Amino acid sequence: MTKYLIFSLMTAVALLNIHTPHIDLQSCFMPLNIEMLSSSSLDIQVIGTSISTNVQSAAIVGFIPYHRTYSLSKGIVGLNRMYNSLESSDPLKTFLDKHCNRLLSPLHGVTSIPVGFSHIPVLNEQPNTIKLEPNFNPRQFDNLEGKVGVYVFYLPGAEQVTQCGSTVRFTNRILNHYRDAAKGEFIFKVNSIQDYNWTPVALGIDYVELFNSNHVMTPEQEAILTAFTEQEVRSLEQAYTTYAKPTNYKNIHIFTSHNNWKIGDTHRQTDAKRITWVTEDGTTYTRASISAGLYELGFSFAYIKKVARSDSPYVNTLKYGLVKLTIDNLSSSDTAADVRYGTPLNTKVDKTNLVEDLYYLYSTDMVQLPYGPYKTVAETNLAMGLASNYSGTFLWADYLHTVSATKLGIEVYIVKGVSTTKIPVLAQSLSTGETVEYKSITSALKVVSPKNRGGYSVLKAMVTGKPITTLEHGSYLLTFKYPEHLAVSIRKYNLHKRTNPGDKISILPFPGIN
Repeated sequence: MTKYLIFSLMTAVALLNIHTPHIDLQSCFMPLNIEMLSSSSLDIQVIGTSISTNVQSAAIVGFIPYHRTYSLSKGIVGLNRMYNSLESSDPLKTFLDKHCNRLLSPLHGVTSIPVGFSHIPVLNEQPNTIKLEPNFNPRQFDNLEGKVGVYVFYLPGAEQVTQCGSTVRFTNRILNHYRDAAKGEFIFKVNSIQDYNWTPVALGIDYVELFNSNHVMTPEQEAILTAFTEQEVRSLEQAYTTYAKPTNYKNIHIFTSHNNWKIGDTHRQTDAKRITWVTEDGTTYTRASISAGLYELGFSFAYIKKVARSDSPYVNTLKYGLVKLTIDNLSSSDTAADVRYGTPLNTKVDKTNLVEDLYYLYSTDMVQLPYGPYKTVAETNLAMGLASNYSGTFLWADYLHTVSATKLGIEVYIVKGVSTTKIPVLAQSLSTGETVEYKSITSALKVVSPKNRGGYSVLKAMVTGKPITTLEHGSYLLTFKYPEHLAVSIRKYNLHKRTNPGDKISILPFPGIN
């Protein structure tokens, strides 16, 4: 507590000695672990933190100043073209006047990032600091209060941070870093990704989301709002990088993607499919592409496309509740494949007889190799002669992307057995013909046969196509929604430690199983 008070007092004194025009930093960017201070000249949120005794307090008082560059000034010119293209009555112009007007001119004075955030001992003490795992785990970032901002990578015992970056979507950006790590590129040529700590040093507002919360958004409006968000985080990234001088910094100025914007330019790929969702109260939200909407909806690329293509395109989201999905130009031939560097999913391998969640190796001719299967990524890596923490096995499992198995001297495809975490079941009433989908056998039985606890008799009935009959509820035919789940469920049942040898179910003799 004493250290914290000393730091706050010293910061206040430093602020009183700064003479700059009024800057409303609170309206757009917020540092982490916040305590409030005010002065006559600045309206800034200060980060209060206990300072390591290994760092001189006088060296970390105050805030990192903005750093103007020609590259950032070109971005400002682009923003002004966007702003001036809007009619005075346009609600987007009113929104920009309220939230983003300061970005139309060069940023002066200091940022909201304390200079202490250039010191690794201070970063290590921040509550949002994350010790990165060997493989991408989005749950590591669940506690972040926002998705837009500036972040740093650093080795805990080093003297300087390694890399600073900015993003309009933290989880997407960190996933790209994991892809770099899998290929041994960027800052991961020498150090593995799990050697690093990751800390967000500033959180920002997603202007796209803020505007869309009250307005139906056009593609051009989304492009403009994304540009303002990008300009803000890039300005903070440039300021931090110039001040902290990360070891990977090559003195190349930060650039923005909207420098050459013109009316009608959405800065989106022409083949991107716009996604729209409508809540139960009729509120409409939209994003320029499926990928851009995934963060808001909280589901995978494949699942969102599957729902949107179905006869009942509804999904229950954590953030918006029940919504109805539509995706522009989504044809029945579209696959949910191009999600990793444009690499399609490996649909050429029949997973019917693969054990759930185990890793298998296949030749380039899609022939299963006589190795494994393996329970973990680490085991798979060692079998291939790779480092146990190699991330490529995790990233490329089930994709048409080969991995070099140095120990075997060949290129291989990695295939993972179908997970049975969620196995939807269809229950057809033989009296009415109505079919209802349930998320599992257990949930189906609670409705069609409440006294039935499942097990051998139910699974055997599903395998042989026999109905389940009760006096109270009549007869129902239970089937798996996805045929591959039948063999997986049988194998899981047979492996259960309480299954008697005589009760084990054979797969091959029954119709429909190859």
